[in-house]
This record gives sequence, structure tokens and C-alpha cells, in this order.
Amino acid sequence: MGRILIAILVLLFLGSCVTPTVINEEESTDHILNLENGFLLVRLRNVDKQIAILRQRRQRTEANRLKLRTKKENAKTLRAFRDHFDHCPVYFFYSHHSRRIREMRLDSVILDRELLPAPRELWEGKKFLAAEFANIQPPADGAGLPALIVMDQNLKQLKDPFPYYVRTTILGEENREEDAVKLLNDNLKVFYEDTMKKKQKQPQQQ
Repeated sequence: MGRILIAILVLLFLGSCVTPTVINEEESTDHILNLENGFLLVRLRNVDKQIAILRQRRQRTEANRLKLRTKKENAKTLRAFRDHFDHCPVYFFYSHHSRRIREMRLDSVILDRELLPAPRELWEGKKFLAAEFANIQPPADGAGLPALIVMDQNLKQLKDPFPYYVRTTILGEENREEDAVKLLNDNLKVFYEDTMKKKQKQPQQQ
């Protein structure tokens, strides 16, 4: 009786370990296939509120510095995706529209590479993933470190085995954004190819 009880407990433990992995694999497959037929939506920073607060405090120098720094960061991000990302179509949105993205109210929010409203026929009815330069969120390995992160349509960080982040601390300072985008682009292509190979093998195993 004791051995049977131990065996049951072991099976329950193994089941609890395997199930999340299987779920993550299924979700990752859905995400990469949706991205292949959809688009990537990159979040750019908007710091208008912070600038307004600084100006109210008469901290004009700090406000101007923040405005200029953010403009440069967004320009680097825009240029990196424009020049080095071709896995799928890519569009942009500003961070103050994050709630509208989560609520799928996308009109006039999705921007093209010129930061103009993207025509509806290019994105309407398609699924997407989002991306931004930010810190890795727990419980992922490397939580707190800066990275280029991939998120779902609710702007929640994805999970393994999807290649959902590229750490920027391991990249050179000068072309950090470009190198991160290149790596993400390559990682997504490899993951898509591996996913398709697995799907092709599945019927043969049944």
C-alpha cells in the first residue's frame, strides 16, 4: 500500500512539472504562427506627462534633456526595426496608447515606419505580438535586466520556449538596438522553422 501511494505521488509530481511545459509549447506555437500571418507592434516611449511635471516644477533643463533623450531612443528603435527586421510586417505605437492596444481599439493608434497612421487594410483582422526595449519581468531568468522583450496582445511578457527576449547588456553600446533587433529577427525565423518541422513530423508519429 505504501509503495502504491508513493508511486501515485511521484506521478502527480511529474504531471505538475510536465503540464506547464506542454502548455507553454502550445502557446508558443500559436504565437509564432500568428506572427507569421500577422504583425509585430513595437512600443515607443511617450514621456509627455513626465515633461509636464518637470516644467511645472520649473525644471526646464531636465525636461528638455528628457525630451531629447526619449526622441533619440525612439529614433534608434524605429531605425533598427526599419532596417533590420523582416520576419513579418512591423508597426509602432506610443506607450500612452497601451490601454487602447489591450482593448483592441487600434484606429489611429497603429503607426507605420514614418509614424503616420497605418491604413486599416494592412492590419485589421490580423493577430499580433508586441515588443519593446524594457527590463525583463519576473519570474523569467535575468529578471530586471534590460532587453528587447516580446509580449502578447495584452502586453504581457511571453514565456519559454518562445524566444521572447534578447538581453542588451551582452551587446555593444554603439549599435545595441540594431544588434538586438537583428538577433530577435534571426531567433524568430529559427523558431518558426523549428515549429514547422515539428508540425510536419506530428502526422507521421500518429
